[in-house]
Amino acid sequence: MGLGEHFRLTAADHGFALDAAQSRAVSALEGKRGVYLWGPVGRGKTWLMDAFFAGVHEKRKQRWHFHDFFRSYYAGGLALDGLRLVCFDEFHFHDPGDAMIVARLMRELFERRIRLVTTSNYPPSGLLPNPLHHHLFEPTIELITARMDVVELAGPVDYRSLDATEHWGVYSWPACEPSDGVHFTFDFLCRGPRSVQDYLGWAAEGRSWVVTGVPALAAVSPDARQRFLNLVDVLYDKGIHLVLNGQLPLDAVLADVNLPDFARTASRLRLLKQVWRNHDTVPTSSS
Repeated sequence: MGLGEHFRLTAADHGFALDAAQSRAVSALEGKRGVYLWGPVGRGKTWLMDAFFAGVHEKRKQRWHFHDFFRSYYAGGLALDGLRLVCFDEFHFHDPGDAMIVARLMRELFERRIRLVTTSNYPPSGLLPNPLHHHLFEPTIELITARMDVVELAGPVDYRSLDATEHWGVYSWPACEPSDGVHFTFDFLCRGPRSVQDYLGWAAEGRSWVVTGVPALAAVSPDARQRFLNLVDVLYDKGIHLVLNGQLPLDAVLADVNLPDFARTASRLRLLKQVWRNHDTVPTSSS
């Protein structure tokens, strides 16, 4: 089976057909150059990259999520020897230190002629957007535009809302049914000195989580909000079944939050089936 047919059949299995922007991305992925896929949330960027990773005829390959990459890097387990393909999901930087680490990685990938496929919510010019630091990443942006096909996945359709398999858990308020799984409180996970490395380690120990006491995110500290965003990223990427117990309806929990990349988190949380006190599903556009 060719790669294009693989994409079409995989899309059909998920209940949709490739749109024009996705077809352009598939054409780029069928080539030999690196591909930088970017666009708004829900446009199928990660789905395309993962379908490509599964279907490409290359055994010497590695997939990293943003957080997994840095975990491997700091643990000293990042090895490029023998690789011919690297896929990097959620390519975004707000910390200049992180950006410089990835800049060195990309130079090494290009020097070794290792193909790179990335997904991002930002165009290359929007990486490391803080004007105090953006100039540090400009040489890498030039490399991206010179060495990769930059493909925008624009369009009005949020494909997460069309795929029933994307319902990855439950949001319940003000109480949730008892559930098997690892139990945490929001305060423990997000108000204390927790790191992404903690979340990754705990995620490896269980396939189902229950997190209770989720407040309105606008009312907590910026650090707690950022930890919650990181937590959702990790659990979603790892396929952890999540039961969130909130103090308010989900829309109220998500209201009035102004953080980079929060739209991605909100989109993912709205895929949770919403259940209120009498455990009737709350009708939403995504459920």
